[in-house]
Amino acid sequence: MTLDPGALLRCVFDRSPVGIALTGGPRHDVLAANGALVDALGRGLGSPPEVLGRALPDCLAGDAGPLTEALDRALAGRGGRQVVVTEHRRAGGDLVALRWSACPAQGCPADLVVHCWDITEEVGRRQRDEATARDLREANERLREATERGRRLAEEAARHAEKFDALLEGMTEAVVVADAEGRLVLVNRVAREALGWGMQSLDDLRGFDMRRRDGTPLPFEEWPLIRALRGERFSGLELAYVQHDGPRRDLVFAGCAVGASGRERLAMILVRDVTDLRRLEAERDEALALISHDLRTPIGTIALRAEVLQRTLLARGEQGLAGAAEQILRGARRIGAMTDELSAASSPEEAARLDVACVDLLAVVSDAVDHTVTPEARPRVVVERQDELPPILVDPERIERAIANLTANALKYSPGDAPVRVRLHREDGEVVVSVEDRGVGIPPDELPRLFQKSFRARTARGVEGLGLGLYIVRRIAEAHGGRVWAESREGQGSTFHLALPLPPRP
Repeated sequence: MTLDPGALLRCVFDRSPVGIALTGGPRHDVLAANGALVDALGRGLGSPPEVLGRALPDCLAGDAGPLTEALDRALAGRGGRQVVVTEHRRAGGDLVALRWSACPAQGCPADLVVHCWDITEEVGRRQRDEATARDLREANERLREATERGRRLAEEAARHAEKFDALLEGMTEAVVVADAEGRLVLVNRVAREALGWGMQSLDDLRGFDMRRRDGTPLPFEEWPLIRALRGERFSGLELAYVQHDGPRRDLVFAGCAVGASGRERLAMILVRDVTDLRRLEAERDEALALISHDLRTPIGTIALRAEVLQRTLLARGEQGLAGAAEQILRGARRIGAMTDELSAASSPEEAARLDVACVDLLAVVSDAVDHTVTPEARPRVVVERQDELPPILVDPERIERAIANLTANALKYSPGDAPVRVRLHREDGEVVVSVEDRGVGIPPDELPRLFQKSFRARTARGVEGLGLGLYIVRRIAEAHGGRVWAESREGQGSTFHLALPLPPRP
């Protein structure tokens, strides 16, 4: 078999494990290069054709001075073959040592032949072996330390788990956790004993009787644990749970999903039994209703007698005694108003019982201000209508009471000369009555609780009241299908809004 010498040389050139380049000219431009040269320089330069035409020293990422000097000496024929070692930082960031051998080409149109190979491995093989052994020893030591640390962490985790279990078992609230497949993975002592929830899966809950507060059955799909598994977050959800033996328990639920969606998701609910609290509240409301009912007659008598006495004294010209009678009359009226608040707060059904009529809301609001604001405070209250308002279906007496409560609050918490504005306007199918004052204001964190029963803001300390006026306003608004809210800046005043739905257009 006859081999082409040129093809053979080309094969040797391309497959040589040593990098080879042919350079030419004073810049030592690369005329040819094999793959080993590119590998030595680093693959960041790409394939051999990208090296062609470049000055060989320019391909070096590092101090190229020694290589340039060696190439110049070899090209000038000084000292024969030139050998030099340089440092080069490859594209990946590794610093390697390269040995270069340069000699003039003989019988070749190129000016110079350059050999290059990586001597880092040769020089550092023993160091690498030693480093490998050292790394193995260090890795073994780290593994031993990690094993010991893992043992300690496991013991600590077990202690924490014991504390967590003890905490859950000692809680006064029931805690139930279910996984995405419907298995109950945690049911604490209160849930097992007080609620009787000792089952294993969600399907076991289907036999329980859960109801809304009005007594209507709650569909299984709306059970708190099912809602939490759907990713809902809720709190303060009050439901009635009827046990198998008959007693009804009033329960307040809070729930949320824990973890990512999918099979890893868990659902957790906390359940607080408020049965005894609701019973005590009912007893309290009954007592308040009886007390307020019994007080109405003597308070009305005192007010009537005080008013007659005041008129008689004024007719006789006895101004001082008439002023004392006026103070008695105001006190009686104030006690009467507080008694009415107690009666309304202790009987929510009364607030929800409406006797509706089609009325002019502006007239109702004006009557509320005229009937409840004292003559000396009346100039401070301004009633404004910003839009034309159609007649509205409301219980005039209830709305008048709500407006009276809002106006009395605004006057009570405002300086003696500060105005109070009552504005009426239309907004998105509603009529909104806004009562604005320039009083002490309300802290932002307390705004959501303003309309709760018996709640009083920190800024209300030192001002008489039972904390029932705004609660009654909310109950009246909800009975009409409306809503209430407040806006305030502490130290600058507050605005309370009562929104009532407009009747649908015919």
